Amino acid sequence: MKHRLLLDDIPHDVWLVRRGDRYLLIGGGGGHDLSEVPGAVVAVDGDVVHIHLDGRAYVVRHQPALDLYSQAAEAEAENVARAPMPGSVVAVQAQEGDPVCAGDTLLIIESMKLETAIKAARDGVVETLHVGLGQTFERDALLVTLAPRET
Repeated sequence: MKHRLLLDDIPHDVWLVRRGDRYLLIGGGGGHDLSEVPGAVVAVDGDVVHIHLDGRAYVVRHQPALDLYSQAAEAEAENVARAPMPGSVVAVQAQEGDPVCAGDTLLIIESMKLETAIKAARDGVVETLHVGLGQTFERDALLVTLAPRET
């Protein structure tokens, strides 16, 4: 199975396979049996592998797939505003192409007589308004998509 490893906090997609008391590291440049590398010392502490080689110490840490993909999902979540509940749009505060700052109100929605301001999660430009004034929507509907500001 392919793993995402952090080697001195730099991500690498590799295989680290244990064969008895030996470790085989397989990366983009082929495989290396770490136990056969002259002078290599390997110590394992849970998900952290310490490698001493050629006078340098390396820390190899397994990055679980859940962590990797949740970080990507979090970054993508900042690009969109979704409906926290079903409702309708009662005010549009920003238009497509408008620059916005984190915290700026984009839309005001109403659900069960309660008004809620939908705000920008980050600085950017309104790329797409997926709903318009008076339009109804369901919970988790895509309301607004932001794009990065061009510098």
